[in-house]
Amino acid sequence: MKKLVAIICCFLLMGFTIPNTEYKTAKFIIEDSSKIEIFASTNVNTIDCFLQFESVSPKLDIVYTENGNTIKFKKAQLKMANSCFDCGNKMINKDLLKMLDTDNNPHIYLNLKEVSLNSYTQNSATALISITMAGVTREAPLDLEIDKDRQLRTKGCLSLNLKDFEIDPPKKAMGLVAVQNEITINLDLIMKPVSE
Repeated sequence: MKKLVAIICCFLLMGFTIPNTEYKTAKFIIEDSSKIEIFASTNVNTIDCFLQFESVSPKLDIVYTENGNTIKFKKAQLKMANSCFDCGNKMINKDLLKMLDTDNNPHIYLNLKEVSLNSYTQNSATALISITMAGVTREAPLDLEIDKDRQLRTKGCLSLNLKDFEIDPPKKAMGLVAVQNEITINLDLIMKPVSE
């Protein structure tokens, strides 16, 4: 009898301590008008590299679970080929590919881990993402603006340090021109839900 009571107590405790892990799925199409830009600075000028979305798979499959104002993601990955970024200059494109170790790590991955919706406004949230560049993955918070009028649109700005990804910023002209350690990634994703 004591053993039965202990087992029932264990099940009751588990019921109170295990969060809801019922996962849901959703499918989205990323519109061509979406933008992902990488901004870098040198001691001489700035470099703007734009992702060419027509070269990226527009389908985004998401697996997630909800708990109050928090959404946790089991699967929500955007995969971008390094070669799909255009910096407006062939030499700079070549430097970017070399800096990102494209021969060994040809893609940048953005994984959405968690989103906490702002309880005071319906159009803002804080996300936790992981980003993989040059084969190194780091997590970072990202403040998002959300527009749900016609499509799901998320906008945010992410500041990263290249050294955190074990990336040595390129130098040119015998070190006279050097890329700074800090880069900025601007996201403006426009997604349309696809019915199952």
